[in-house]
Parts: sequence; structure tokens; C-alpha cells
Amino acid sequence: MSALETKLIHHVSIAAELNLAFDFVCTPGHWPNWHPSSLRLFGDVNRPLGVGDAFEEDICAAGRTARLRWQVVTCYAPTLWSAQARADNGVLLQLSYRLAQHGDRVHFERELSYRVSGWWLNLLNFMLLRRRIAAESKISLRQLKALLEQAVSTKSIR
Repeated sequence: MSALETKLIHHVSIAAELNLAFDFVCTPGHWPNWHPSSLRLFGDVNRPLGVGDAFEEDICAAGRTARLRWQVVTCYAPTLWSAQARADNGVLLQLSYRLAQHGDRVHFERELSYRVSGWWLNLLNFMLLRRRIAAESKISLRQLKALLEQAVSTKSIR
């Protein structure tokens, strides 16, 4: 069985300014603060990353751990950012963030696409993993919204 692509798209509306939200989500060093799968990052991750920048991330997604090697492939600040990764277990990932200002709110879209290989992992993904990963993605957007909105209200964002 060849690798099948899974695509997960989630949205959230955040009371924030577009440039601030973009810089925050495109700074991987912030990810462990709002995404439950992101455990630890390695490299120059404490700034918004641009095309060609690379870093590594340890994750635990759907109960499975992996080391991801990311490279930013698109950056059109402040509206589009994407990166590709290869996991040490062979999974290929594409992560895209799309942002748009609507009045005093930012519409944030997170799209995660990934491919697992082998019939067993494809079956496991279909039966279980994709639902768990989708649930973790939904949690991450709720946490991102709360974190950014609190930071904006207290003017404590870095």
C-alpha cells in the first residue's frame, strides 16, 4: 500500500493584531506553549522563521513520539507561512498557517498534511491516529487563542 495523504484543517478567530499573531505562530519556540504535541525544539527557534530556515522538534502526537526535521518553504508575512518536515520514522509532513485580519480579529487557519507509509500505519492512521491528531489540533487552536488574547489584553506578548 502506498502512502496516503491525510489533511487536517482547523480555524480559529483571535482578538489580536495580524502582525503580532503572525510573528507569534511563526516563532517555533512558542509552539510548546500552545500545541500539546510539541515537546522540545532545537535550533534558532526564538524568532519568526523565514524561507530556508531549518529546525528540529520532538513531538508526541496521538501517543507516538518522533523527531521532526523542519524547513520553512513559504513565508509571505503576515498572511502565509509553511514548512515541511520529515520525521525520524519516515512520516512526511506539511504545515501551513494562513492569517487574515477581519476588523479587530485575526482569522487563523492551520493546515497539517502528512503521509504515513506501509499498510499497517495507513490502517492505524485511518482507524485511530488521524482522529487523535485532529483532536490535538483543535486543542492547540483553543490554547493559542487563549494565550494570544490574554497576552494582548495584558500587553505581555514577546
